[in-house]
Amino acid sequence: MKEGYIQGKIQEFDYKLKQQIELIEYLKNELQLFQLSKKEQKDLVKKLRDIDKLKDEIILDIKKENKKILDTSFKESKDIVNKLVSKTVEKSIEKIKHHIDRSIEETKNELDIEKILSKYNQRVLMVENLCQIILEELVNQRVISSERMKIIQKRAEIRTRKE
Repeated sequence: MKEGYIQGKIQEFDYKLKQQIELIEYLKNELQLFQLSKKEQKDLVKKLRDIDKLKDEIILDIKKENKKILDTSFKESKDIVNKLVSKTVEKSIEKIKHHIDRSIEETKNELDIEKILSKYNQRVLMVENLCQIILEELVNQRVISSERMKIIQKRAEIRTRKE
């Protein structure tokens, strides 16, 4: 009986040993999976950091390009506006000159010099006021800046002195 009891205990220990060995194998497999998973996560984190750095670099490049484009566009639009303003002012001046020339021709036909002078002065004042109003309207409509208006007025004064 002792032998049967001992054999039963040996079989029981053998069974428990096999279970422990299976548990150890299972835990080894789980540990390997965990280690692989940990390595993969580290790789993923590293890749995410690289992607984040790349994203930041791309954003900086895009900002630089946008700034260049905006600066270029601003300069081009400023030049276009300046040209348009200059053309508009020149056309207005030509029309005013033409109107003054016509007025001078009309006044030559009149006999009274004082009347001629008073009409001429009134028309000159009207033309000056018209030019001033046109410039103010251009400034109000933001076609030209007030600084540009001052420059135009100074140029007109210089031309007036020369003539």
